[in-house]
Amino acid sequence: MAIGPESILSAILLLTSAYLIWVLLRHRQLSSFGGQSNEAIYDGRAREPGTLLEPDDVALEQMGRLLDWGAEQEE
Repeated sequence: MAIGPESILSAILLLTSAYLIWVLLRHRQLSSFGGQSNEAIYDGRAREPGTLLEPDDVALEQMGRLLDWGAEQEE
């Protein structure tokens, strides 16, 4: 019985996908155990929340460009 090239390629692709899934799961498992030992824990809070209340000049310029772009898109 001859094995066609499609069968060989299908077997190679199947083995490759199984190997990649195994690598992803192993990476996920290893990073969950030692991932936060050297990193600060993210709590979602801003370091200086007061600075977020007043926009700076760069933010105002960007907002102006976005508003101009939005007005052009509506025309």
